Amino acid sequence: MQTVTSYPWSLRKMFVFFLCFVLPPIGAIYILLNREALQKRDFILYVLFAAINISLWLSLMTFERSMWMVAGHYVLGAIVIVISNMNKR
Repeated sequence: MQTVTSYPWSLRKMFVFFLCFVLPPIGAIYILLNREALQKRDFILYVLFAAINISLWLSLMTFERSMWMVAGHYVLGAIVIVISNMNKR
């Protein structure tokens, strides 16, 4: 049985997801600096979400701004969040 870890406000799920969504490079650095305080499962989820959003930033800066590219990245990010929440139940 897994125990639920209580994180401080700066490491709560919504704050970290917001940081990774709005500023993915800063969010990834923030996650890497706080990796000892996070459980392994949460750390992997946050790094994966930050990597998806960093790839969106890089693809939009490098290639054209296609609606399908943006939609695909956001759908992929939503799938990652939903699957991670389903596995915790």
